Order: sequence, then structure tokens, then C-alpha cells
Amino acid sequence: MRSHLLIVLTISVGLVMSCNNDIEVEPTVDTDAQWLEDIQIIEDYITANGYSYDTTTNGVRYTILDSGSGNSVNPNDIVGFHYIGRLTTDTLFRTSVDTVLFNNGAGDSSRSYPPIHYTYSTSGWNIPSIYSSYYDFETGYREGVSKVIGLMKEGGHAKLMIPSGLAYQQFDPTTFGIIPPYSVLVFDIFFVSTE
Repeated sequence: MRSHLLIVLTISVGLVMSCNNDIEVEPTVDTDAQWLEDIQIIEDYITANGYSYDTTTNGVRYTILDSGSGNSVNPNDIVGFHYIGRLTTDTLFRTSVDTVLFNNGAGDSSRSYPPIHYTYSTSGWNIPSIYSSYYDFETGYREGVSKVIGLMKEGGHAKLMIPSGLAYQQFDPTTFGIIPPYSVLVFDIFFVSTE
């Protein structure tokens, strides 16, 4: 009986080991080379669209398209903004703007699409992540939104261009295959309100 159990256990371990050999492992990416490739993609995007831009501390490119004419943000204000997330190919992957959703056949008329809200504090910005389980991968989004909201007034519109290393890297948080691995992300940010 013991020998049968040992044989079954050995076969089981062998099957599990052989199955593991079939799992595809994500190839290792040279992060420095990927960064340079992303920056070139962003530079090409900026040139093609005629934007001037600035860069955040960590490397997010941004441009203020409309500085707005309403109130500026102050410490401890509750800020509201809308966003549109696209690839550099203009493929939409996420938005909080209802008309963009409806125009792309993705809106749900039974729900509302309010702005994203967060509180600005003197110790930093508390910006919610788009996909909470990927919060660590949204460094560029959080840093970029923080920067442009601080530079605009209500009614302002800015564009962020985020290298993949500051975005989702090899992951597609939507699980729909919309965001290819190592994609540069482009966000339009619309400063809606501050109170």
C-alpha cells in the first residue's frame, strides 16, 4: 500500500512539474531601454500634436491646454476632475466622461458618471487609483494629476503622457486586452471643481 501511495505521489508531482513547464513566463525587459523607447514614443506624440510640455520629477510629460478661469486649489480643498485615458494610438481604455463613453458605445444610461474627488493636503495629494488593485502601478497618473491640478484653475484642461514604467508596465488592468504590455498612456484631465 505504501509503495502504491509513493508511486501515485511521484506521478502527481511529475504531472504538476510538467504543467508548470508549459506556463509562459513574461520575458525580462531592459527597463532602461524601455524607458528610452517610451520617451521616444512620447516625443513623437508631442511633435505630431504640436504640444509644448513640461516634465514632472519622475518623468511624466504634461501640457496645460487650457489653464481655466475659476478658482485655484488650496490645501485641504476637495477637488473634482474628469479624465479620459487613451493609448498614443487614440484607443480609449477608460474615462469618467459620460459623453465619451456614449460616443464610443460604452456608456450605461442607467448610471451617472460623476467627477473623481479627492482632498489636497499640505503633505501631498490623496488621489484614488483608477483600478485599486493596481495602485502601485499608477505612480505616473497620481503624480501627473497632482501636478496639473495644482497649476490650473477650475475649467482647466491638461494632458498627461505617462511612460509605461510609471503606468501599468506589462499588466492590462482592464483584463480586456485593451492596454498592450509596456504602453505609454495619455490622460486628458479636466479640472471641474474645488471646494
